[in-house]
Amino acid sequence: MSTPVFSIQTYGVNDTWANWFNGARHRWNDTPTPASIRRTIKDVPRDITAGRYDDSWSGNYMYAGTRERRTFLIRVNARRLAEEIEPGGRGFALAAIGTSVHELGHALSLADNPETSRSSIMKYSRPLTRTHPYDYDIDEVNRIY
Repeated sequence: MSTPVFSIQTYGVNDTWANWFNGARHRWNDTPTPASIRRTIKDVPRDITAGRYDDSWSGNYMYAGTRERRTFLIRVNARRLAEEIEPGGRGFALAAIGTSVHELGHALSLADNPETSRSSIMKYSRPLTRTHPYDYDIDEVNRIY
């Protein structure tokens, strides 16, 4: 995104998932960065959803357009998370939030597996139940914006 201030639309999920997505937004909004990710009920081309996909990824960020006119779809794979974490437990909720935080990191222009020895929410090797951006992620968002 050309700006760290944008709205996303939650769709096709129940209130539990909507709350987890809101938690992920707040994890970024509460950092000392210019990130301000709002939830909207208006039709915007930036969506976040969850489902039981037959793929191996936990989360998926698909985007289109230029950085200035970026649209995206974030999908969280409940089936894959359930394979990694016991469904229904607190760990599953944390994994859903953490995966959403990771995917929102992409919307904030962060890449997967950054070349750093520092901890990052964007690394695949992070604990799946980590729900907050690390200092490295915060530094990167501040560097970009």
